[in-house]
Amino acid sequence: MLIHRYIGLWTGLFLFAIALTGCLLVFQDPIDRALHPSLSRVTPREGRQRVISARRAIHTGEIWGWPTKSLVILVGVVLMHQALTGFLIWLKPKAG
Repeated sequence: MLIHRYIGLWTGLFLFAIALTGCLLVFQDPIDRALHPSLSRVTPREGRQRVISARRAIHTGEIWGWPTKSLVILVGVVLMHQALTGFLIWLKPKAG
């Protein structure tokens, strides 16, 4: 059960980072307008556009090719394992 706990914590931190950066990517324009309402819209600078493209590429697995895709698959398998073993632990809790 201890292994389940620590794998779950590390996987959760990884997913939190992906979810946070994904939310920033999806809601970038509304966040920008909310934080800077007085600014007018202009064409994004080249540096900013490169950062946006890099974030999108990381989320879609285009960066680093198969290692990134393999990591995503591994995290998915670990999450499925965690869900199943967590459910089994919940069904048969330790006496005490």
